[in-house]
Amino acid sequence: MSLTLYYSPYSQPSRAILTFLLLTSIPHEIKIIELLKGQQRSPEYLKINPLGKVPALCDDDFLLSESEAIILYIIDSRNVGQEYYPEDPKLRALVNQYFPYHHAHVRPRLINLFSLVWFPYKIEGQKDNVRFEALEVCKQFERVFLNENKKYIVGDVFTIADIFAANEFLQVYYGIPDFDWSNFPVLKAYVERCLENKVLCDVNKEMKEFPKLVKRLKEEALGERD
Repeated sequence: MSLTLYYSPYSQPSRAILTFLLLTSIPHEIKIIELLKGQQRSPEYLKINPLGKVPALCDDDFLLSESEAIILYIIDSRNVGQEYYPEDPKLRALVNQYFPYHHAHVRPRLINLFSLVWFPYKIEGQKDNVRFEALEVCKQFERVFLNENKKYIVGDVFTIADIFAANEFLQVYYGIPDFDWSNFPVLKAYVERCLENKVLCDVNKEMKEFPKLVKRLKEEALGERD
């Protein structure tokens, strides 16, 4: 049976899993969860993932959430993707080393920055701190993970660590049009290098249109009030 991915194009972890499925040509079905409509909190979806988050994966009667667990399960259960999760123990260790940093630093700080621009009510009273922490994590990512002119997180090899990181930074690259990248030339070059991967680029097409989507939704909401 093929996999079913519960997915939103506006969820960075969702896009990471879809990127991997497409790169490895694994048969799958996509079920869109409309985050802006609150479908992740519906009784039907909470049976799939009681945490009410995307992505989630269904493999026959097996349900799984948390994006890192999902991608590792796909690798193990389908025996694919070793080129993105190297079998060399040192390279694999470097991939694994990145994930705790990603979940503890990159993801929450960039989410907060994104929310500051589009959903400021979610972070009342934290404006200055949110911006400072996001810029700090960009500097740190450059210094620690892109040092010594590395092309990708573990060197010249594009791995699942880059799939996760790139999708996270693309939330800023596409979703915050006035973000000043001039202070982060190494990071910007990394993001654009990752975008040379056609699959990753295609998966982010809807994210690229996110600012237009929000603008349209706001205009429609104002029209309904008139």
